[in-house]
Amino acid sequence: MTDRNLVVRTAQGAVRGSQGDHHAVFRGVPYAAPPVGAHAAHAGSRTFRYEFAWRSPALGGELGAAHTVEVPFVFDVTDQPGLLGADALLGAGAPPAELAARTHAAWIAFARTGAPGWAPYERGNGHLMRVAEEWETVPGRRPEPSPSAG
Repeated sequence: MTDRNLVVRTAQGAVRGSQGDHHAVFRGVPYAAPPVGAHAAHAGSRTFRYEFAWRSPALGGELGAAHTVEVPFVFDVTDQPGLLGADALLGAGAPPAELAARTHAAWIAFARTGAPGWAPYERGNGHLMRVAEEWETVPGRRPEPSPSAG
């Protein structure tokens, strides 16, 4: 595997990453802002926050809980061969089946009823559901991501 350091400049600063033969991994990408403003205050609707925290062992553990890792869990398709393997999205070995079933059930509940099974975000509480093998409601506002390189 080739490992090259990468730096991408964004409006919020530089983000450091590394590139292998068939992938690039960046940490501290400043896109995950909490629901505020119009998203949190839209009259007649509710906002539900979650953080998918299950860490994929892919790419030697570097992929971790990256953006989109939750998608196979949402659709309960974590057994698909193309998602499994050392360099595939979910890594080698079987991801937790119960996590896939519970995540899928929460999204189905949200589609049917408008509620995934945890309390909605309300101004001032900032709660979110941390979704991993053990689910937990996490109080307080998650800190803003910070660039990992300056």
